Amino acid sequence: ISAAYHDCESCPHETHCDGGFCVHTQGYSEGSKWTSKTVTDKVSNLGVESKSLIESTIYCITEQTGMFEDQPEDGLLGLARGADLLQSFGSSESSGPPSYRLCMTPVGGYIDFEPSDSDSDSGSGSDSDSDKLDAPHTQLIKNTNDYYSVKIDHIALGGVSLKCSKVYYNRGKGTILDTGTTDIYLPRDCRASFEKIWRDLTERAFHNDEAYYDYAEFEMLPSLVFYVAGGTEFTVHPSSYMEGTDTLGHFTCRIYLDEQYGIIVGAFGLQYHAIDFEGGGVRIKESECW
Repeated sequence: ISAAYHDCESCPHETHCDGGFCVHTQGYSEGSKWTSKTVTDKVSNLGVESKSLIESTIYCITEQTGMFEDQPEDGLLGLARGADLLQSFGSSESSGPPSYRLCMTPVGGYIDFEPSDSDSDSGSGSDSDSDKLDAPHTQLIKNTNDYYSVKIDHIALGGVSLKCSKVYYNRGKGTILDTGTTDIYLPRDCRASFEKIWRDLTERAFHNDEAYYDYAEFEMLPSLVFYVAGGTEFTVHPSSYMEGTDTLGHFTCRIYLDEQYGIIVGAFGLQYHAIDFEGGGVRIKESECW
């Protein structure tokens, strides 16, 4: 067995020593939380030949509360730019984080470290520019946490631009494309504008409580469009941000309006998009994720 707990004298970034273990706790705005102990283990991608084992930091969850208690999932994807685990999936010639394509759906999707042009309109190809998504390249913002952060120019709800300063979109962590989070979090500075537009378009007050929607009411729900610096835009449709409950016709909105600065676009916002992570940039395009 190669796994070993981190020594408190060498706790990784964003962890702290507690009871002789390096501990990390992550809380979410809707109330859920998990706590983990960090271990080091040797990992490798069995599908890549001649790739040596590398040491990777792994968070082993010991406690969890809120929605984590009820959901069937048994882990978080949580990809980061500097993750040594990602490095084990790249080609042996690569010295930095590998390029890959991510495409998620509510029931699956894929991560492809040798993406083809199946989600592109550019024709066939194997290892050339023809394999890139037919979408603008957007530069990632450098940050100390290895987030996949981009700069947002503006956001529209149902075709109406939110009236809040883009300073709040891009300050601090910026706008994160976050596979380790489920929901979408917008700055609290946008709350008044968002709620007004929502009411004008749907004739309903905005909230995050479970509510009934008939077919006509659901069809009135607006899409959320992020306009990214560099010409990229991606749309989050109601079918992505409205989560169905166990009761037929009842949904919960998973857009939250309480971030101090920056935006988090979690898995609900990223699903049904093919996303090429290309070292220092990304390309995003709607896709069925087959």
